[in-house]
Amino acid sequence: MKEKRVSKNLMNAYIELRDKYDISTFKRFNVIVIMQPKVVHELIEELPYGIQRDIDAECYFIDLCGHKTPLLISNELQEQIEFQIMTQEDYERMEKEKMFKKFDKMFFQY
Repeated sequence: MKEKRVSKNLMNAYIELRDKYDISTFKRFNVIVIMQPKVVHELIEELPYGIQRDIDAECYFIDLCGHKTPLLISNELQEQIEFQIMTQEDYERMEKEKMFKKFDKMFFQY
């Protein structure tokens, strides 16, 4: 049986991130995983029925430590970074920054 390398690394990263926060202040500790396509393929091999696609949310979901967790596939990660896991708050902040940069280019840098 093949070792579940990606699953194990994801779980370890989740636990490490969770330990950095006082989760008693959260109702639920929401995280998101951003992963390179080649690593997603490896994860699918490890968990053939563990990844669900949600067309409306435009993402995939995995069960990570008992929580339904969004999984985004991205080519933007550096080659040596297989995946990135972050809190919902950090992800929302990052997406807002991208949106503001886009709007700045659209409306103020012409």
